Order: sequence, then structure tokens, then C-alpha cells
Amino acid sequence: MRVPSSTIISATASSSARATPSGTGTRRATSRAPAAQSDAAFTAGLRRVWSELAATGVPTVVLADVPVMRVRVPECVSAHLDRLTRCASPRAAAIARSATALQFEAARDLPGVTLVDLNDAVCPADPCAPVISEMLVYRDSNHLTATYMRSLAPRLAAALGRPG
Repeated sequence: MRVPSSTIISATASSSARATPSGTGTRRATSRAPAAQSDAAFTAGLRRVWSELAATGVPTVVLADVPVMRVRVPECVSAHLDRLTRCASPRAAAIARSATALQFEAARDLPGVTLVDLNDAVCPADPCAPVISEMLVYRDSNHLTATYMRSLAPRLAAALGRPG
């Protein structure tokens, strides 16, 4: 069996537990636990899993969660082709709706774990645009299109120290 040169993980918190329906970016508590407890449990879980993976000796690379848009991007773009700014999201709020901060907290000082943040390429300006270089960035509010993800391959390769 061939051992991979690294394990790449993409992890996110449920968007329903991370943002209000209005998309303000304010975290809300679930019926089981307040937001602070949920965040702490999520962070602890990430640390535990990543530590276990790294302990196998295989470098573990985590892709930071992407900014979460306030709208379902394809539907918004199709409804506002003449004014795409209606589908943009303020950068700070979009990042706050994501699990990026929790991922950074979970990865801090964790041996064998590297967090790769491509968000400067996903949302290079404020506000976060729904379309970049004539490519639809999101396939909903929080998942990138395959086309846009392929455009990020050279950046990911560079972050991993590999030829792109």
C-alpha cells in the first residue's frame, strides 16, 4: 500500500449552526448547546482528529473554510445578471459566517498540521464577489464551483510546496 505524501482535509461547521437565517453572521445557539459551547466542542473535535492523523506520521494539511455568502449565489446571479453587486457579501461578515477562525484556533501549535487559507483568492476584495474572472465562484452559499476550485490549484500547489 502506498502511503500518501500528505492528507488534505476540508472541514466546516454546519452553516445552519454558524449563521442566522438573515445571513448577518451572528452565531446562534442550537437547542443542545449555546454557540460558545458548540464552538469549543467543534474546535476540540478538530484538534483531536487532526492530532490523531498527524500522529501517524503523515503530514496533515487542512483547507480553511471559505467565506459564506449571504445568498445562494447561482440563483442570485441568474436573477441579477445586470447587477452582480446585489449578490456580493461584505468580506468580514462572510468570513465570520465560516469556520475559518475556529480552524485556525484548532490548528494553533499542533505539530504535523498545516492550515492552508486560500480565502484571499476566494474573496480578494470587499465585498466578496460572486463572479471572478468570468467564473462563478460559488455553487451555493458556501461551496466553491469545480471550475473556480481548479483555478486555485496553482495556489494550493504553491502552499504545499509542490510544482503547480
